[in-house]
Amino acid sequence: MSVDKVLNMAKTVTTISVYMPQNKMHLIKTMPIKRHKPIAKLFEEKFWEAQ
Repeated sequence: MSVDKVLNMAKTVTTISVYMPQNKMHLIKTMPIKRHKPIAKLFEEKFWEAQ
């Protein structure tokens, strides 16, 4: 898959960011759907960790 295709597909992934001031927590949830399956691994936290 080309870089342009990956980037265009990634632009359509929904991410929700919620800040809860009572306990100062910041939660972020990325929600790829079925059509994002080819790039879903990019949104896994461990994908970006150095090996």
